[in-house]
Amino acid sequence: MRTLALALLLLTGVEGGGGPKPDRASVAWDRQSTRLHLDAAAAVRFAVPTADYLVEAHHFDRQSAPSQLKDELLVAVGGEQALLVDVFHNPQGLSLARFFESYLAHLQDPATTVAEGRATPKSVPAILLDQPRTGQAFGQRIAVFALGERIVKVACIDRDQPSYVLLFERAVQSFEEVKP
Repeated sequence: MRTLALALLLLTGVEGGGGPKPDRASVAWDRQSTRLHLDAAAAVRFAVPTADYLVEAHHFDRQSAPSQLKDELLVAVGGEQALLVDVFHNPQGLSLARFFESYLAHLQDPATTVAEGRATPKSVPAILLDQPRTGQAFGQRIAVFALGERIVKVACIDRDQPSYVLLFERAVQSFEEVKP
């Protein structure tokens, strides 16, 4: 009998408080508005949607080699992965181009378009990559740029989703380093 009552509650959309279950559409991201998200462990701040999003953060050994990422932030919108942010430390002070050649060259293949661009409110140089869709993966847009003593890689997981591209562009242009 208890199972039937729970099933009826789920079907009617009534939760334990007796009120109606919120309509997901009423709290969905409007595909335009953003706000700044702070990840204190990674010491970064960047734009995320104002609603219906989740940032899943993973922080790794700070003493590992520069080629190994230190922070990984996955931004999901409406339950779908939209952005992937990787933060690397650059203790040797390599230039962006040298760090990219040394540790991130695998992001390029013959089908990838590479261009120069700008990122962050300070308009720092960025390496922009446009990877086409394949039979096995979504097309991606990627920006790689220096942020203090770190190198940040922001990837739009599906470049064919206009709202994800907009979020990618806002995130890249809003990235800031924060002091721990």
